[in-house]
Amino acid sequence: MPINKIKLCLLITLMSFYHTFSQECGTTTPTSPEIYPDNPTTRNADTGSTFCVNVKIHLVRNDNGSNGYIGGESTNTDNIISKLNEYFNPQGIYLNKVGVNTINKTSFLDIDGSDEFNNLLATDNDPNAINYYVVRKLENLAGLALPAGVAKLGKNRLAIVRHRIFETPSAHEVGHCLNLYHTHETKFGIEAISGSNCSVAGDLVCDTPADPKLDYPDNEDSNCNYIGGGGYNPDTSNIMSYGLSTCIDGFSNGQGFRMRQALRYNSELQNMVSNSCTITDIAIDGTDAICLNQNKTFSLQNLPSGLIPYWSTTSNLNIISSNTTDITVNLPNNTSDTIIITAKLTIGGIDYYVSKNLTHLPVPSASSIELESFKSQPIYTNRWTNITARYNGLITLNNPNQRFEWKWVVPSHQIIQNDLFESYIHVNPLTTLTSVYIKTQAENECGCSDWKGKWFNIVTSPSNCSTCPTDPGEVHY
Repeated sequence: MPINKIKLCLLITLMSFYHTFSQECGTTTPTSPEIYPDNPTTRNADTGSTFCVNVKIHLVRNDNGSNGYIGGESTNTDNIISKLNEYFNPQGIYLNKVGVNTINKTSFLDIDGSDEFNNLLATDNDPNAINYYVVRKLENLAGLALPAGVAKLGKNRLAIVRHRIFETPSAHEVGHCLNLYHTHETKFGIEAISGSNCSVAGDLVCDTPADPKLDYPDNEDSNCNYIGGGGYNPDTSNIMSYGLSTCIDGFSNGQGFRMRQALRYNSELQNMVSNSCTITDIAIDGTDAICLNQNKTFSLQNLPSGLIPYWSTTSNLNIISSNTTDITVNLPNNTSDTIIITAKLTIGGIDYYVSKNLTHLPVPSASSIELESFKSQPIYTNRWTNITARYNGLITLNNPNQRFEWKWVVPSHQIIQNDLFESYIHVNPLTTLTSVYIKTQAENECGCSDWKGKWFNIVTSPSNCSTCPTDPGEVHY
């Protein structure tokens, strides 16, 4: 179906300049609701069921590939899925990242108008996944001003501004993709406060109370209390409401059932269901490093009760022991190949995978360390000189492949020690000395090196020396 014929659903989240804000949504609701079987038989059949739903992330950047930062907690797209799963996993729905795509087109980075929006959501669209497009700005869709927010087109595509990816509007819009309506929906009839018509009016979900449409501060206070009167008692914590972001924290069980029924019966959503899923909220705990001949234990965190993992590793690791929560492994040989631990969990007949990539750390060696002063000059009096330790020719600035902590001995001198993981210091020598012996030692969880030292001459700083180091923050690369 051509995109311009698909009904456009806009979800807009308007930010306050304060710590709280409420949501606004210009969603175009279908004329006829989608209604799924809901009776004791279908409820019993649904008990304990789970679904794995594919999500493909599209990161929009400038034409030259710049400005692709996705914002929020991390640039790691796994964290987007993890945050969404915090809300969907309790409802038996696991979102599975099936790919990350980059779109280098400046005109798509700042969406301004429906034409750009439609064209963006037609780009690299995967029909077997919810397509999640991350942009910098999203405005003027269907004549609406969107200072910040997300918008959806059809069931399998949405766009979101990058500073909202870890906030509840992200889960709100995915909820729309899985056929949830607003808790204050009136298109199918106004829900009675008593709930007597809850299955055919409002949001069609009976455990979400009738909602007059939350709107801070008119009918909701900053403590999440409804203050609008009229006999209503809406759920201010529901993700599909317009409650304050500081109040919203989940879906109702009835909404969970509706989403699972939609995944069973809606043909478009069925295409997004997978038989294999990677779980990002269950973590394999332990530092992601291993040393040669080291027995190291890793544990599953946030594992639901009753689940028994099947452990496996890449061939370069030996499994020493394993049980329902832990695995102990050993690295028998030096390797530059990928090292992975995996736990497979079977939930409702679907296989889910939790993995952890490990880094092989070297045992530090003094023979690999070389000391030098900034620009190979001597140390000057009354100036801060950068003393650098190179390991195999490289400076270690929080290098994830080495993770060295550095210890230094500099007698009778002023010294600035930088971050322990950075292999340089700054020295300002006493004027009475003509030379100094500086030594260093590298250490990581695999062990520590012997001390490596070097004599450095000390000379008086020449006047008007434009090349002499002076900044205690400069780094010698």
